[in-house]
Amino acid sequence: MIRNNLESIIRFIQTFNKNHTSVARKVIGASSYIKEFSQKTAKIAESMQQFNLWVEQNKFIFENTEKFWTDFKKECKITEKKAVDVLQKYKWFVTPSFDISFVFKIIQLDKKKGRHDKTVNKLFIDYFSSNNWQKLEVMVDNWRNKPLFKKRSIILRDCIKVLKQLRGKKINESNVILPTLIAQIDGILTDYLVSKNIKWDVAYDDYVQHGKVTKIGRKSQFKRNTSKVLTTQFDDIANDFFLNILFQHSNKGYPLKRPFNFNRHKIIHGGSVKYGRKVYLIRAFLILDFLAYLK
Repeated sequence: MIRNNLESIIRFIQTFNKNHTSVARKVIGASSYIKEFSQKTAKIAESMQQFNLWVEQNKFIFENTEKFWTDFKKECKITEKKAVDVLQKYKWFVTPSFDISFVFKIIQLDKKKGRHDKTVNKLFIDYFSSNNWQKLEVMVDNWRNKPLFKKRSIILRDCIKVLKQLRGKKINESNVILPTLIAQIDGILTDYLVSKNIKWDVAYDDYVQHGKVTKIGRKSQFKRNTSKVLTTQFDDIANDFFLNILFQHSNKGYPLKRPFNFNRHKIIHGGSVKYGRKVYLIRAFLILDFLAYLK
């Protein structure tokens, strides 16, 4: 619809520029005003053509972000709460770059008896890794002009190149790439808060004394000040995974409150050596996709 409207406007400007300007020249002569008008309308048409191309190239943003849940309910006849419950059950979440039909597959699978963790994990892995990681490559490429991602674009594209080059080889790509992605997530968290002029006192969790918060952490500031990406419930499970699982507080020698090897502190500081799994790798890319569409 957006594309059709833009094309109509472009055609109108081009026709007006061609026909009416020539008529005006006959009546008034080669007026500088007419020339200027002709030049400006031509530039407007050109700019709108470029915007139209951008809309076409990035139509998934409009389809999956602005009306994500409206389309999902219409096509799949499933409540948002049901979808969120199933995704949480298997410790997954979705972001703007997903096809709506993929979520439907997960819901349908859960209708069968028992748990289906391995099958759900495989669905996520296959979704991104098929055709030598094509969908993942497209997703990362779509971040290249995002303000928070511009300076990190080369690093993230290099991660994709490594994935593609290691395919089929006996090398665990997650061992190599995941720490790099986590470092970028950490940096983007800081950059986002700085871009909004939001202050904090401590790096991660709030510092609490005698039941009172005396120093504010980045995590709580991020949670309070983020914009909507998909819907409130879908955003909540993405934020929960990002802030309360990946960035979960960790102490050496003590188990995590929410046991999961996908933990920033344990991975970056060498406390965990069993993080090299594709499911963690993909979750890291999904957190980045979530962050890419913050406003």
